[in-house]
This record gives sequence, C-alpha cells and structure tokens, in this order.
Amino acid sequence: MSIKGDLQDMNLPSLVQMVCTDRRRAALLLSRDHEKGVLFFENGEIVHAQIGKLEGKEAVYHLLQWTDGTFNLGKQSRIPRYTINEPWRYLMLEGMKQMDEGNLESDTAVSTPKVLTRAQKKADEILGYQLINLLSNLEFSRAEMGEWQNRKRPYIALQTLASMINQITTFTDKEWAEPTPLPLKQIITQVEEKYPSIRLLQHSQNRVHPDVVVTLYRNWSAKKAARRQMFSGMARGFIEIMDIYAEHIISSFHSKKIAQQWRETSRSFIKEVTAVIDKFKF
Repeated sequence: MSIKGDLQDMNLPSLVQMVCTDRRRAALLLSRDHEKGVLFFENGEIVHAQIGKLEGKEAVYHLLQWTDGTFNLGKQSRIPRYTINEPWRYLMLEGMKQMDEGNLESDTAVSTPKVLTRAQKKADEILGYQLINLLSNLEFSRAEMGEWQNRKRPYIALQTLASMINQITTFTDKEWAEPTPLPLKQIITQVEEKYPSIRLLQHSQNRVHPDVVVTLYRNWSAKKAARRQMFSGMARGFIEIMDIYAEHIISSFHSKKIAQQWRETSRSFIKEVTAVIDKFKF
C-alpha cells in the first residue's frame, strides 16, 4: 500500500520525519515537472538518495529545495545502494543550512532585512554542529529506552531520562559558549508547579542523580495506579525540563530561520520521547 500526495500539502522534511519515526524499509518517490528523485529508508534512516546524476547526501540536499511536486511513499523490499551514513536529522539541518548560506534573511518582527556578520554565521555553525552531536547522543538514549517499552520496568525509562538531562546540562556547562548556563535548580523549581513529583529529585552540581530516581520509584507504592501516576508525573517533568533547556539553547542562534528549524527538530524529538514513555506498561 502506497501513500501519495503533494509537497505543498506535506513538505519533504515532514515526510522524512514520518518515515524515519516509523522505521520501515521504504522508498519515497518525488516528481516535479520532468525531474524524478527517490529516497530509500531503512531502520529509521535515509540510506540512499538519487536524482539524476546526484547520489547520496548531495541528492538529499538538492531534493530539500523542492517546495512543489508530488510524492509516492511505498514499501521497498530491496535497497539498491547504500550511499548515506549520516543521521537523517543531520541531513535535514545541513540541507536547510546550505539553502540559507549567502542569502539575506528577514526578521519576521521587523520589515528591514537583517544580514548576519561573518562572526555570527560562524557562531551559528559551531552551535549547530554541537547540537547535532548532542542530539545524536540523546537519540541513542531514546532508542535504548525504547527497547524496554514492552517490559514492566518503567524505572529504566526514568533512569534514562535522568541521564539524558545530565547529557544536556553537561553540554551547557562545558561545550556551549553561553557564559551563564541556565541552572538545573531553577528549571526544576519552574517545572514542579506543573509536575509536583519533580521536586523529589536530588541534584547537585547541575546534575540529577539517576540512581535516586530509581529508588524513588521502587519505594513509592505497591499500588499499580499510584506507581503509574508517579511515573507519568516524573517522566513528563523530565521531558518538560528537556524542552526548556532546548528553547534556552536555541534562542542563542543569531539566524531566526536556523533557530526555527532547530525548534521544529526539538519538537519532533520531544514528541518521539513522549511516544516511548506512553508505551510503558505496569
């Protein structure tokens, strides 16, 4: 069974996200006027792309420029070639960055076009690559957490979420150029109003203690409903903390367009983490 549509109704980055999240082996055929391109997917990644003489990631970057045309998504039993090793999120962000290079960008709040300085462009590029590395590590943790989603061990999810928070705070403390990182204590205070169980977290030196989170869950209550409620509040509190940190980091981009692209990527990742959490059983 295939899915057909128009790129003006559903753009290519959204299609890629949908197919990669589903993790099926598939082929996405793209057509525009007399041009035809194809993306091949396997295990949640783009593994090959071709349009005309272009292959691999250069073909992906070319196809990302299409704002019109049609698509046809179907199952694929065989991948003709493997020409791409980069994660799909990297390909999307790098492709959109290339589209922006050398162009004037308009600030949506101001009618006068804004031109970034060379130093600002360089700073955005460095932050972008740092975030790609961070996101790759977080993706690995999310996938690892998902392996347990059909088992009755929700504490594994809480432990992994705590470790993901620590990856983010390590990034803000050691790699990010921001001189005044947002303190974890301040974010926890903000989040606990919505998710009270978060106030039980023990933290020091801007880090959460994952083992303490596991102990809290195990000692919480023998009643299934109470454990489920505690798990839900704690897990969603962790996700809220990740979301706040993401916005804080993304807001330091000089390019509003690049910042918006990263916001969309962040929302996609948060949505995937939430989907994994929702599948845990008690």
